[in-house]
Order: sequence, then structure tokens, then C-alpha cells
Amino acid sequence: MSASPGELTQILENLRLVDYETLKGILKVFILFLAGLNVILFIGTILHRVYVDIRDLRYRKAYEGFEREFEGYTLGRSGLSRPKSSTEFEALADLFVYLIRRDGADITDCVRRIAGEVGLIDYLWKQTRSLFLNTRVTAFERLGYLRVEEAEPVIREDLIRERNEWVLGRLCFAYSFLVRDKEELSFLIGILSSLKEISFKFIELIWTNILDNFRADRRKILRDHVVENLIGSQERSQVLRSFVEAVGFAGETEFIPIIREIYERTKKNTLMRISCLRALGMLGYKDYCELFLENVDHPDWRVRAVVCKYANLCPFQTIISPLVKRLSDENYYVRANAGKAIASFGKRAEGVLREILESEDKFARDTARYLLEELEIKHA
Repeated sequence: MSASPGELTQILENLRLVDYETLKGILKVFILFLAGLNVILFIGTILHRVYVDIRDLRYRKAYEGFEREFEGYTLGRSGLSRPKSSTEFEALADLFVYLIRRDGADITDCVRRIAGEVGLIDYLWKQTRSLFLNTRVTAFERLGYLRVEEAEPVIREDLIRERNEWVLGRLCFAYSFLVRDKEELSFLIGILSSLKEISFKFIELIWTNILDNFRADRRKILRDHVVENLIGSQERSQVLRSFVEAVGFAGETEFIPIIREIYERTKKNTLMRISCLRALGMLGYKDYCELFLENVDHPDWRVRAVVCKYANLCPFQTIISPLVKRLSDENYYVRANAGKAIASFGKRAEGVLREILESEDKFARDTARYLLEELEIKHA
């Protein structure tokens, strides 16, 4: 049996828990709360901006002051002031990191000694116990830059315990400054090999730090480790490739035999082949012509582009014909690198370039015309 309209109205009236005036009052209070919250956020934003600007001003003033003091210190005029606040400690730490990155091992010992005298190292140790993750990791990185050897076992413990890949990557970077022997090197490479999301270029940067550590009599330790533990290891191929790239960019010519061996043993891997060719080219490998002739017709355009880029390491008469052929390559980068290689031979290339002006390939003609103009300007 259905309810009549009057009964239905009565039921709805009974279900209403709060009358309209009460709801209206609650809504007004809520709106006023939101309005007040917006005012607080607006004022807070302004105050925060003012705080950030003031802190940035203090930071820059401290940085420039320490920079002048350090310059005076190196000239024997005065000592370095002890920082009085966290902002000044941060500024001094960043200055020292910049100086080490600019001047390398030549200045590291001096900077570390001064850092100890003014209390910076003690400050960084306190930072490693901070509740904020980024603060702790940054402190370890700075201790790494300063080559504070006591930080090695502490960072190692964190590397064993940590599971976050972002943190592990930064800790590996800090640890790479402190690696001194075979066991430490094996430990670091093991961690790097286990990371799935770490950047290839970042590993290359880590290798640059390792190369700086293994100078003089330590070089043999590094060479032997690479040969025994990296070549042929599938799970460590990215670490090996980043090593090859780092050696090339660092100009470490004594590693040429190892890179040549890596090339022969891993050239079926296209990316490894490219890295080896690039590194050997950057190192000025004297037998590069053999590699050029082997790869100039490779099916992968990236391989062709790399060998053409360093073709100027080869005798002109040997490689000019393949380079002219590559001026008509289907890939732009191959054509561009071939043209630059031809132009690097200067006057000897003029006759060949003038012949190319009669080519049916439009790009080859345009490239030859441009290179001839460049040569005329250069020798004007």
C-alpha cells in the first residue's frame, strides 16, 4: 500500500536532521574558514619568499667573502674565517667543492686541511645524522669531494643497508671519491651493477672519480680488475661501457690496449662497439684506420657516424674514397661527419671537393660547396 502525499511530506520532515538555518550557519563558518586560510597562505607565501631571498643574499655574501679570503690565503696574506652559521658553512662547503672540481687533486689536500681547521668537516659529520634524507646524502657527497677517508666505512654501511635507488646512486657517487683498493672497487661496481634505473652518464661520472683515485702505481689494480671482472660479464655491460666512455673523455691513453681488447671481445654488441670506437678516436689511436675501414659500411648508421667523425686519424689517400661515398649516406649525421673529416685535411681535400661539385647527389654537392668556401676563408 503506497503512502499518500501528505504522509510522504511528514516522513521527509522527520528525516531532516538539521534545519535550514543551522545548515546556512555551518556553510558561512566554512566559507569564512577557507577565506581566512587563503589569507594565511598568502601571507605565509610572502614571508617565505622574503626569508628565501634574505637567506640567498646571506649565502652569496658569505660565498664571495670566503672566495676572497681563500684567494688571500693562497697568496699568504691572511687566514680563513670560521663560519658562524649554517648558511656560512653551506657557502664554504660549496666553494670548496667548486675549487676541487675546477683544480682536481692539486688542491684537494689543501682544501681538506683548511676544512678541518675551520670546523667544516665536523659540521658535515653532524649533517650526516640529519633527519632529512637529502641533507644526509649531500653531506656524504661533500665529505667524498674532500676525500675524508673516515667517511668510507660509514658510506659503505649505508650502501649495504639502503634500498632506495636514488639514494644508492648518490651514495655511490660519494663513495667513488674514496675508493682506493681492489676490494673497495669490487664492492662499488657490485652496487652499480645491481641498480636498474641509474643513468649511464652518471656511472660514467663515477668512473671519472675512480680514474682520478687510481693514479701511478694503482693503475695496474684498475686495469686488472676491468679485464678480470668486467669484460665478458653480461650483467655488467653498462658499467663496462661507461668505463670505456669515461676513459675516452678523460684522455687516458694508457688504457688504449684494454679498450682495443674490449672492442674485439664485445663488438657484436652495437652500443659497446660505438663506445669503443668513440673512445679510441678521442684517444688518437694510431691504428684507427683499420677500425675505420672495418666499420665505415656498417649497417647501423651510428657506427658509421662515429668512425667518420674520427677518420682524420687515418692517411688521406686511404680513407678519402670511403668518406666521399659517405657524403651520399642516407643518414644526415653520417654525411655531416664525413664532410667534416674531409675538410680536416685542408688543401689536400680541395681537388676531391671540386669533383664532388659535379655529383648527382644534391646534399653531396651542397656539402662540398660549403666546405670549399670554408677552406677559402680559412686560407685567405
